[in-house]
Amino acid sequence: MRTIVQPLFPVTVMEFNDFPITEKEINTLINEQDFESMQIENGLISSEKYLLNKKKNISLRKNLFYCVDQYTHNVLDITHNVSFYFQNSWMMKHRPGDWGQNHIHENSLISGVLYLKVPPNSGNLLLHRNRIVSNYLNPYINLKANSSNIYNADTYTCVLEPKKLVLFPANMNHSIERNNSEEDRYCIAFNLFFRGMLGEETSICQIL
Repeated sequence: MRTIVQPLFPVTVMEFNDFPITEKEINTLINEQDFESMQIENGLISSEKYLLNKKKNISLRKNLFYCVDQYTHNVLDITHNVSFYFQNSWMMKHRPGDWGQNHIHENSLISGVLYLKVPPNSGNLLLHRNRIVSNYLNPYINLKANSSNIYNADTYTCVLEPKKLVLFPANMNHSIERNNSEEDRYCIAFNLFFRGMLGEETSICQIL
């Protein structure tokens, strides 16, 4: 018997390894930041919330945008009538014992994280299945599976390493495991929005 499995309507996440940034550039970026506590006190966030808008970071911004273009136009095949831009961007510092709560990024379309320093045993990025819009039979029934796979998983573990970039929809629930190392973990997080024409001829909307 011939069978075909169709994994319809996936949520697309794209990972880039060995992002082109040097150790010197990483250390300079980190040393330039002033960090402040977050409200829930599970990490430190840079006081600069538009890090990628700085002129001195133009090379970093250009390389990140190249990856965004691969994600949006080459993989998702979005037409070039729509363009994307960096909305906000900041650096996170997770000290030993810090972690990141389950959350989404509101008022954005695409989110990304570039990991700069990832000590061994400092935790991974967890991407969580949306319980409201389910791709696994029924979002309100939790059927036990023998093993986790791309069809039934509630959580995908994105194994982190230095110079890894991850792009994903901004409405995807995600969290960060606890930093169980004795060193700080650093990353740059950012959001993107879009400009362009939306809809068909009878429902055109222009986003400036």
